[in-house]
Amino acid sequence: TILTSDGSGNLTTQKTNFPAWFINLSADQTGVTDNVATKVQFNSEEFDTDSIYDNSTNYRLTIPSGKAGKYQIEANVFVASNSGVSTLNRAIAYIYKNGSTFCSSFLDFRNNPIQKTNIVVSAVIDLAVGDYIEIFGMGDSTDSANVSFKGDSSARESWFQGYRIGT
Repeated sequence: TILTSDGSGNLTTQKTNFPAWFINLSADQTGVTDNVATKVQFNSEEFDTDSIYDNSTNYRLTIPSGKAGKYQIEANVFVASNSGVSTLNRAIAYIYKNGSTFCSSFLDFRNNPIQKTNIVVSAVIDLAVGDYIEIFGMGDSTDSANVSFKGDSSARESWFQGYRIGT
C-alpha cells in the first residue's frame, strides 16, 4: 500500500500490484495424455485478492473491469512419468492467452530420460478486460504412457501465481 499526498495534507491510499493470486494443484492430475498440451487444473487458492481465478470449472484467470494492464505471470508445472522409471523425454509449460500459446518453457531429456521434473514459465503480459490466462503442460515419455502433473496442497508442487504491475 502506498500513501500519496495532494500537497494540501490530504492522503490517498493506493494499492499497487493488485489483483494478485497464488493457486496450486492440491493433488496429482493423472491421466494426462502423453505428448499432448493439457490444461493444468489448479484448484487450491492460497489467495486471490480480486476473485479473478476460477478454480473449479474452467481453471483460468479472467481480467475484470477496471483491472487491465501489464501482469507478471508465472507458473511451475511438476511433470512426472507414470511408469515410475526414467521415461520422460521432454517437458513443456505454456502460458496461454485467450486460448492460444503466448509463451512456453521447454526441457529436453531425449539423450538421458528422467522420471520427473519441474518446469517454470514466466512472462510480463499486457492484458485487457475480458482477456483470460490458462496454464498448460506437456510431458513426452519414451513408452508413450500417460504422464501426470504432481500436486500436493502442503508441498505446492505445481503452482500458478501473478499480479498486476502498478496501479
